[in-house]
Amino acid sequence: MPTGTGCTIWVYGHSGDETIAACCDSLRAAFEEKGLPFEEINAASIARKSYEEKASWFGLTMAVGFTTNRLNKHGIHVIVRSAKGPSSGFNWGKYRPQRRLDVVLDGDPINADPPTPTVRIDHTTSMDDQGIEQIHTDVSLVVGGLEKMGWLGGEAVQGDAPVEDEEIRKRLENLGYL
Repeated sequence: MPTGTGCTIWVYGHSGDETIAACCDSLRAAFEEKGLPFEEINAASIARKSYEEKASWFGLTMAVGFTTNRLNKHGIHVIVRSAKGPSSGFNWGKYRPQRRLDVVLDGDPINADPPTPTVRIDHTTSMDDQGIEQIHTDVSLVVGGLEKMGWLGGEAVQGDAPVEDEEIRKRLENLGYL
């Protein structure tokens, strides 16, 4: 079965949610600047909500896996905001994306089995004019790595129905996955 040229960027780290959010914001800005199609899935938030509602962890992992895989198939890059572990520790089931890049913040990557390409980023901080700390992440290594691997094409598999895709997108948004 042919696959699209989308890829999954799994962002996790050792320095907390704010730094992971800043990195995802930087990735989003870089993708927008290049005109690349992308979606962001906040898996950490979905997991917390799932835990609070005593929902099925299996259902959560299947939904994130299916959503990511389907978007990648259609040439859409997916930024997954995770919490603490690499993508290999996530129970993808049969929906494990073929093109996956782990981005680890402020620490060494956790050994993954099977090995997944990984980029390490260290954040920096500065104070703005009002004395509020600003978090900065340089995602040029991530974007450069994706370009070097040829993963930034963003082309969809031909022959898929746009109406069906829009219906799926709406259902996923209503369920809180997008």
